[in-house]
Formats: sequence, structure tokens, C-alpha cells
Amino acid sequence: MDPAHVAIFSSFLCLGVVWDVVERRIPNRLLVVYALFAFFLAARSWDALGAAAVGAGLGLGLLFVPFALGFVGAGDAKFFAVVGAFLGPTRTVHALVLGMAAGGFFALPLLYCRSAGLVTGPKATVPYALPLSLGALAALLCEWTGLSIL
Repeated sequence: MDPAHVAIFSSFLCLGVVWDVVERRIPNRLLVVYALFAFFLAARSWDALGAAAVGAGLGLGLLFVPFALGFVGAGDAKFFAVVGAFLGPTRTVHALVLGMAAGGFFALPLLYCRSAGLVTGPKATVPYALPLSLGALAALLCEWTGLSIL
């Protein structure tokens, strides 16, 4: 990923996380704008464009079952589809594995607080854009440093 690509991707992750933490939703207009950015950046070759399309489909597909079971919201699934468009298929799988691990670290204290009655309502959920974003950044960092993820 070139520096411009990283800057645009990072701005998407930051905006998605802030929206998800503050409002517990990620607006479709944000997702559409950054999906267009991802495909525009990938338009340099047919291979890159195909990787973006497969990454987006894979990102959405990997979170479809958790969405259907009520574990994540539709915004989280669409958010990860855009992440997949930026990362391509292999990095998307790595980002999900690392993001799910990060999500566990957020979920454990939340489960304790919920069982103790310290939090209720919408604030008693993990804004999943945060661990997914951490997973995406960790996947890129692992790739850049040569660390093996899977």
C-alpha cells in the first residue's frame, strides 16, 4: 500500500470507529464514499480491481453469519466489506482473525460489567468497528514487518 492509500484507509478506519463508538452506528454515506475510494485506488489494474471486489465480498461474507446471529450489526458487516475492498482477500482474512482476537479483549470486561449491572442498553455492547480496525492495522503491520499471522 502506498502512503496515499494508507492515509485514505486510516481516515476511513478513524471515522468509522468514532461514529461507532459515539452513535453505535456507521452511516451508509461514509461506507459508500470510502468504498468508492477503495475501488478508485484499485483501478490501476484489473488484478487490483478484482482483489478489491473479492476482498469486499469476503469481508461482507465473513461477517454475514455473525450478523445473522445478532453478534454484530449490519453497519459492522458493511464496514468490514469496505475494509476488505482496501485490503484484498488475504489481508482481509488476517484482519478478521486479529480483529476477533482484539474484540475478545474488549468483550471480557464488558461481560463482567453487564453481569454486575454496571452497564445496560446500547452502551453494553462492543462497538465492533474498533477491534476490526485494530485487526486491519495489525494485519498491515504484520505484513510490513514480515511477521506471519496464520
